[in-house]
Amino acid sequence: MEFNSTMEDTFLQIIKKLPHSEGRVPYTYHHDYLRANCEAFKGVSRSYVASTHSATKKELYATALIQICSGLSLVDSLDLGLIQSDFDTISEAKKVVDEYIKREHPLVF
Repeated sequence: MEFNSTMEDTFLQIIKKLPHSEGRVPYTYHHDYLRANCEAFKGVSRSYVASTHSATKKELYATALIQICSGLSLVDSLDLGLIQSDFDTISEAKKVVDEYIKREHPLVF
């Protein structure tokens, strides 16, 4: 997969195709993903997550993309006109998120 822009720009391009709240990208979606998927963050505030994570810009946007996608069905994604390269980018974002979570929270995996 070759990108002419940064990965975070590529992730943002896909996010813009999906239903989302622009003001929540990337931080709120990132924090919500961690709160929903990492035991260490279950039940804590977004501000707590914000004060304790060390995500890179690429990891923030990848996590935001995966959080937004988690609310979509396959039918939704097809209705939105996503194409194979979009799905490839989403798959790449998932790999980035998985590696980030393994590094930050190794007990999750």
